[in-house]
Amino acid sequence: MKFCQACNVHVSKYSSHKKSNIHKTNCLLRTEFDNVQLIASAFKNRIASYRVNPYSSSIILPELFLTNILNTVCSIIKTLLIKHKSIKVNLELFVLYKLPKNDEVSLKSFNTKYTVVVQSTDLYALFKEFSKTLISKCTEFELSESGWTIESINHLEVNIAKYNPLRAGTTYLSLPTSIIRTKSCLNIYNKDSHCFLWCIIAQMYPTKRNPNRTSSYPHYSTVLNISGMSFPPTFEDIKRFERHNEDISINIYGLEKNNTVTGPLYKTLQRKLVHVNLLFISKQNKSHFVLIKNFERLVHKQLTKHKCKIHLCDECFLYFDSEVKLNTHQCARMQTVLPEVNAKLRFSNPERTQKIPVVIYGDFESLLREYSDKSKSEHVENVQIHEATCFAYYICCESNPELNDFVSYRGQNCAKKFVDSISKDIERLYKILNVYKDMNPLTDADQISHNNATLCYICKNMFSHTDYKVYDHDHFTGKYRGPAHNSCNLNYKKCNFIPIVFHNLSGYDCHLFINELSNVCGRINLIPKNKEKFISFTKFFPIDNKNAAQLNFRLL
Repeated sequence: MKFCQACNVHVSKYSSHKKSNIHKTNCLLRTEFDNVQLIASAFKNRIASYRVNPYSSSIILPELFLTNILNTVCSIIKTLLIKHKSIKVNLELFVLYKLPKNDEVSLKSFNTKYTVVVQSTDLYALFKEFSKTLISKCTEFELSESGWTIESINHLEVNIAKYNPLRAGTTYLSLPTSIIRTKSCLNIYNKDSHCFLWCIIAQMYPTKRNPNRTSSYPHYSTVLNISGMSFPPTFEDIKRFERHNEDISINIYGLEKNNTVTGPLYKTLQRKLVHVNLLFISKQNKSHFVLIKNFERLVHKQLTKHKCKIHLCDECFLYFDSEVKLNTHQCARMQTVLPEVNAKLRFSNPERTQKIPVVIYGDFESLLREYSDKSKSEHVENVQIHEATCFAYYICCESNPELNDFVSYRGQNCAKKFVDSISKDIERLYKILNVYKDMNPLTDADQISHNNATLCYICKNMFSHTDYKVYDHDHFTGKYRGPAHNSCNLNYKKCNFIPIVFHNLSGYDCHLFINELSNVCGRINLIPKNKEKFISFTKFFPIDNKNAAQLNFRLL
């Protein structure tokens, strides 16, 4: 049994004891942050663990507690980032639950996965993601375990662990069979963590006799300057290596699960006298560097099914059938930028999800008439002309059916009649839509719902001290829509155009009235598909000296 000095007890399993709340409580130290203590005994490879306590014992909702400590947690992470450059962070929330039927009390914990945090990470967005996970786990527990209710929020643990972005070279790994068959790589059998250096030595001193043995090469310490480097190397170490060894440049490529080459994961800023291409392979917790001797052979099957030799540019991945073309091509240097761990693709413009108050749907019909002037040119003969004979459009307003209207016309000067009619309707609609209504009085249910809300209904993120909760309402109807961030509310503006959707606008209908539309005062903006077809175009109708109603035609 081992004796724990902090707790003054003998324990049989010291590693389990170190993770217990009793031990952590006995190891607490004061910090520069309010209501935050440092757990002196960090577990395993953690840099530090912090305990963040509630500002008030009256806070029993996890959402409110997490919102209150947002700035504190971000400050802790930011402080450690300055020292360590890149780290891994995980949060663990401790909540005291009570079972009313027998007054049983139990401390439950809910944690997040470790997430990589670097200098460019948005800490506030990261904390919001952590908060969502913790709140979700709390809710799942309450629903699955019948009768448990929250008694109090105990504390939040912020665990900071070491992170090495390129943990390579810890162990020798054999190459996949499909890569070995290409005879494009040299995998040196090393028993240390310096496979990166052995690959560079193999590039500088090629040999035909036992090239996969370290004994076939001079020792790296006699040739290379590796001062200030740590092994296995990180990207920063590789940059430092290139600075200290001015004649050497390095590109590093990765290998997917299906054994296809990807990258470059690391790319040199300038190609130098000795250029080295390395393949980074990994398996479970092991990883390794391999020297790429022939890049064309390595990626040949990925690029083409033809068996002829290719000449590949390893800067932009373009390949050619001759070396002359390779040497004369203009290289557009490229680099693969990998997403961060657990990165998610999100829609970043929630203000564009609101419904448009008014939409107009229209269509034209035409007849083919004989062309009066059948003059011929060398390549063109005028035979028939498309003449608009009728049009119809429907004004649709979901929130105010009184604005709904159907307009149609059949007869002469159809295009001009359409432009005149739509211009009057646009001006009428603009004056109606441009009136901003105050919010209607809230019902008791709406007020209670607003007070209890912890998430913005627009972006689905939590409220904070810097981006607080406000009332959002429809400026057209005055109806309350939901609780929103102040910033989301300001961005959730009225739509500044009235869309008119035509069937086959781009291919046909726009040619029938575009000339008449151009005669009306106000500019036209086009999004062309080619010289004859337009994806959409916008017509600005001036209403007064200050404002302009915007009419937008779009093809569906």
